[in-house]
Amino acid sequence: MRELRNQGFEVTYIAESQSGLTDPDILALARQHGLCVVTEDRDFGELVFRRQLQTVGIILLRLPVPNSTHWPRIIRLLAQYGRKLSGSFTVINAERIRIRPLPGKS
Repeated sequence: MRELRNQGFEVTYIAESQSGLTDPDILALARQHGLCVVTEDRDFGELVFRRQLQTVGIILLRLPVPNSTHWPRIIRLLAQYGRKLSGSFTVINAERIRIRPLPGKS
């Protein structure tokens, strides 16, 4: 998260400030503040697409063994797509980036 903050992105790291929140609570908090959720937890797809919980946007990291070499790619994604990520469920894996509209946002 330090890498994102160093690039000027607003970051609220739940483990630092409010560990113990449930995934639905994290979605609600992010929505309240107009923020996208960046996560490695696939459960957010279930919450958004099956349970229809509302969110500003989700960026799901599906990268092998997260490490510092992934941050430049994530930062480029944020810079390149910016506001397009709002209203989308974005998956970043080793080969590609998929951006899918959230339910009701197409």
